[in-house]
Amino acid sequence: MTALSVVVANVLDQVSEVESALDALERELADGDQIVLVDAAGTAPQRPGVTYVRASPPPSRGGLYAAGLAASTHDLVAFSDSSTEPQPGWRRAAVAALVAGAGVVGGPVMPGHDRTLRTVAGFLVEYGPHAVAPFTNASGDVAANNVAYHRAVLDPVLGPGEPLWKNVVNGRLRARGSPPVLVPAMRVTSTKTYGWRDIVTGRAAHGRLYGAQRSASWTRARRVTAALACAGLPLVGHLRLVARTSGEQRLRTDLVRATPLVVLALLMWSVGEALGYLLGPGSAGDVF
Repeated sequence: MTALSVVVANVLDQVSEVESALDALERELADGDQIVLVDAAGTAPQRPGVTYVRASPPPSRGGLYAAGLAASTHDLVAFSDSSTEPQPGWRRAAVAALVAGAGVVGGPVMPGHDRTLRTVAGFLVEYGPHAVAPFTNASGDVAANNVAYHRAVLDPVLGPGEPLWKNVVNGRLRARGSPPVLVPAMRVTSTKTYGWRDIVTGRAAHGRLYGAQRSASWTRARRVTAALACAGLPLVGHLRLVARTSGEQRLRTDLVRATPLVVLALLMWSVGEALGYLLGPGSAGDVF
């Protein structure tokens, strides 16, 4: 049987959530598979059979994923976090697609049971497009908490010691003719609980990092033009969510009742993205 390494990034200080994510993963994996827990919070349990890597704060998904990749031992490597639980059939679907020749695969991300408005809004803006077919974002990419690679494809596009940012790596793979492959049976559930910081400063930080990464090689004029265009992003983002959730009763209802917070989160992302374009890659820092 082909073995799989799974890197789990943790920035939580809530041990119960980390335990729940590891429990779900251990139920799904096969003998010979490896779990690499990269812990930036310093509170995650050190379980027998789990490769534990203590990471230094501040937390960075890209940095934690790179540390986990360095500690992984198998040719097939998946990436997740401590607020994500794989569903039955996840491993089988991911491994089958990679063995069949895909270089990078991902799958749907479904909402958990937390129904507070902040969590509903946070999930919609972060993972909403990944919860409804075709389960990819506007650029056709898969989710950062549910992605897997074959090392033969990943290693050549990742520099020594470079953070593993999914959107950057997948952009390079797409340019090489290896776009992400969506695997519908590779389903996970997000159990993340969102607070005001996630909705406001968190979305701005993510947007700023995205803008900085996307425009790393752009001219100053192109950066300014892109920053100005960000004024329309909240409307565009909301209309995309409306269109995407129109066929799903639960998500459609969620969007209606959480619209003010969704718009706020989209607005903060657009402000951050504009700053990323204007200030460049040296200004954005790392965010989880």
